[in-house]
Amino acid sequence: MEIEKIQVVNASHIWGAETKKLIQMRLNIGDLKLKSTNEIEGFSHRIKTLIPSLYSRKCQQGVTGGFFRSLDNGITIPEVVAHIAAELQTLAGNETDFSTAVILENEEIYNIVVSYIHEDAGMFAAMVAVEIVEALLKGTPYFIRYDIERLKEINKESRLASITSKNKQQYFKLNHHETVKVGYVINHHSKQINQSLQQAR
Repeated sequence: MEIEKIQVVNASHIWGAETKKLIQMRLNIGDLKLKSTNEIEGFSHRIKTLIPSLYSRKCQQGVTGGFFRSLDNGITIPEVVAHIAAELQTLAGNETDFSTAVILENEEIYNIVVSYIHEDAGMFAAMVAVEIVEALLKGTPYFIRYDIERLKEINKESRLASITSKNKQQYFKLNHHETVKVGYVINHHSKQINQSLQQAR
């Protein structure tokens, strides 16, 4: 699989999402277009073992466990990537419930769309989801806890950056207010001094 493009989009009206905070990843799956999850030996078992919390994903069936049922019945690989990208963020402490995979060209190119809380974390989760699925397809070991820990670090960094940005804005607003206030006081006292001088004359 090849990630051709990944970006933040504000197109909730297109994807039917309730949030405007969306990551869109253009993914080329190549020959995997010919394969469904129920046709890949051991794939369903491996993903359930690696990420058992995916059971809570409802998928199109709209019920808890729906994703696992769809996995057994057969869904596309991009759909799996989308669900994992969302679940990784949830496991790292950011509840994200929107994910979808939409075919674009020749059944090889898909748009993976996932909601996010912190932009950098959403980007990271989407890209890592591709690596995880590739490992699951090959049956090679994958240690997901490292990705979750990294996502937690990214979340923390994003929160700190947000707090710093807000503090800077408040600082500049305060300084602007104080400058205006000082200017008013100086002008006010200048007027009083001028009035006193005129009276003295």
